[in-house]
Amino acid sequence: MLQAPIGVTYDYLLGYHSGQRLVKFSTSLSEVEVKAIGGRRWRKANEAIRVDRTEFTLGVMDGYHDEVAGTAHPLPVESEEY
Repeated sequence: MLQAPIGVTYDYLLGYHSGQRLVKFSTSLSEVEVKAIGGRRWRKANEAIRVDRTEFTLGVMDGYHDEVAGTAHPLPVESEEY
């Protein structure tokens, strides 16, 4: 289970990790493209669980930019359980 730091919501944290994974596809996306992709990923995540769109999208944008800059937290280990 993901551990959210104090002051960070799980919705933001899920978005952050999604943004980090987005870097695998492209490292040169514009702010508008990252936000649009974040919205699409939110819709998909929201089908399975209830996720706050604003928090999730902000997390995607921050996770993407931190990963590109090399300052992101390590991604969690992928598990077959997911």
